[in-house]
Formats: sequence, structure tokens, C-alpha cells
Amino acid sequence: MTDIPVDAAGSQAKNKPLMQLLASVCNVAVFIPPHPSAAVVMGAAMMGRCAANISAKLQGKPIVTQEEQGRIGSEMQSELWNVMVCLEHWTCSTRAATG
Repeated sequence: MTDIPVDAAGSQAKNKPLMQLLASVCNVAVFIPPHPSAAVVMGAAMMGRCAANISAKLQGKPIVTQEEQGRIGSEMQSELWNVMVCLEHWTCSTRAATG
């Protein structure tokens, strides 16, 4: 099994046989949030936290150049990943079937 997990969200995450099939076929862990239908709200909250963190780093200064936007975009990716990792403990895992 690979160490790279797959996050499931939305209506398909409610389908346990489908999630088990995905985990088995892809040989990955599939993480299912406690409330899969809340994915949109969770995503909005994660993006909001990420944007607030980036805004705090910028200290209210606007992004002026394309070069600055590229740098901030890269920081945003890292920041979003950090937010997702921080929230990881709120999920449960479905592992690939063995045997």
C-alpha cells in the first residue's frame, strides 16, 4: 500500500462499498470525513483559514506584480497543505482489504 492517502468527500464518500473498492483497486488508504456532505463547508473553511494566514503574512499589502503573485501562489499551496494536514485528525480511514 502506498503512503499517499486519498481523501473522499461528497455523496460518493457515503458509499462504503465504493470507497472500499477504491482503496483495494488503487491500493491506498481512503480517508472519509465524519460528515461527507459537509465537504463544501469544510473546503470553504480551509480556504478561508489559508487566505487569512497569507493575508497576515502580507500585512494588508496588495499583490502588485505577476512575480509576486507567483510567489504568493506557491506559498498558498504550502499553506493549504499545512491546513489540510492540521485537520487530518478529524477523519477516519478505510484501508485496502487484505487477503
